[in-house]
Amino acid sequence: MTAPDIIRAVAREADPDASVGGYTPYYEVIKGFADVEDGKADLPSGMVAVDPYTLEINLTEPAGDLGYRFAMGATAPIPPVGDAVLGAAEGHTRDYGRFLVATGPYQFKGAADLDFSVPVKDQTPLAGYEPGKSIELERNPNYDPGTDGLRPAYPDVIQVSIGGDNNDLYNKISAGELDAVVDGIVPPEKLKEYSTTPELQDRLHAYFSDGVRYLSFNVAQPPFDDVNVRKAVNYVIDKAGMRQLRGGETTGDIAGHIIVDGLLDNQLVDYDPYATPNGQGDLNLAMEAMKQSAYDTNGDGKCDESTECQNVLAITDEADPYPKQAALIEQSLEGIGITLDVKPFERGTMYAKCSDPSTHMGICLAPAWGKDYPDAYTFGVPLFSSDYLFPSYGNLALLGADAEYLKKYDYTVTSVPSADDKIAECKAALGDARITCWAELDKMLMEEIVPWVPYLFDNNVDVISARISNYSFDQFAGLAAWDQMAIAADEQ
Repeated sequence: MTAPDIIRAVAREADPDASVGGYTPYYEVIKGFADVEDGKADLPSGMVAVDPYTLEINLTEPAGDLGYRFAMGATAPIPPVGDAVLGAAEGHTRDYGRFLVATGPYQFKGAADLDFSVPVKDQTPLAGYEPGKSIELERNPNYDPGTDGLRPAYPDVIQVSIGGDNNDLYNKISAGELDAVVDGIVPPEKLKEYSTTPELQDRLHAYFSDGVRYLSFNVAQPPFDDVNVRKAVNYVIDKAGMRQLRGGETTGDIAGHIIVDGLLDNQLVDYDPYATPNGQGDLNLAMEAMKQSAYDTNGDGKCDESTECQNVLAITDEADPYPKQAALIEQSLEGIGITLDVKPFERGTMYAKCSDPSTHMGICLAPAWGKDYPDAYTFGVPLFSSDYLFPSYGNLALLGADAEYLKKYDYTVTSVPSADDKIAECKAALGDARITCWAELDKMLMEEIVPWVPYLFDNNVDVISARISNYSFDQFAGLAAWDQMAIAADEQ
């Protein structure tokens, strides 16, 4: 691996037809990256291979988290092939995953058969990766374990099936037909079984995922265009009940703010401006907040019986436990005079509708967010910057939308709150000042803007089969570390 291999990877990330993972904005600070995006250059001018093992990177603005950005898979090295600009990725705009050259202890099955000497159209894709169906990893014969003290790479082969019914997958673990489920939701009854049965408890693993679950307001849509209504909702939501419907305390800690504590060095670990007894919501506090709203003209603590407060469009996930959570939310909001028109969708469709301002949804009931790398930039920027308004995904609340944008999507309001100035300050900060700045942004969002109701700092919860004798959690990825899993000798 040499410096030019990294340059090729970043150049591919700049190709709008190739980058489908949403990571492009993390690299737009590199000088010349935009020229590659616009088709004006093949490679970013700000990346220079000083020698084979020295890479010089020139930026257009400060980026105190640049090292983390280059630890992501988006910058994984791409080897050279002849004079092709993108090397092995040349001609594989959307399907490079099926021609990927591995550098770690594992490779896709069939990687040894890759032949980049033939024309792109005649190259045979890897057998070990069927998009949307399966992944099979085998040992990489070119990998030297002596150069890596982090990855023991216990399994010889790792086989992954993609998709399936969530509940059925966990039944298969119990039956010994699967060893683990990646990024699933352990059904509450399974969670109870594994947490209360002594012989199963060592097969249950829960770790902070560095993720948050929340309700997102649309701050341009009545009645949530009123900050006091948004505050009232924060007070009235039964966060403990929301967590219980997910499976109880094992699923995470009740959230009192937005950015997970691990990214803020625990500066806000005891901060919760809408704290209620046992996290169960407080109708009296909610009604006091509602009284300050323009939607409560008679001061009774309830949103007036008007069209703005009745049948507000709420979008949620159709899978468990979200419909049950939606019912609990509806029950809570009735106490402050708000009724919802709940529309459930498949999760991908849900996100698409929640992020599309033309739907005029009032509140999105089922989103979640996790860090991309260990810096609060990965919360503050994609979730609250005006750069991430539709058609980008992230800023569901429409913070920072200008009058022209709002008019385009037929909103009656002409302005909404913005966090852009504070975000710009935090992006340029370094060290402790950077962490403090992001914590200040969090407090500003919670107290002044109120775009969300954060309710759970999420845990990654895994149950594993009896065959697995070793388990480790990869905090960077927020998932189980496959290479650390080992199978008991008598089970092989």
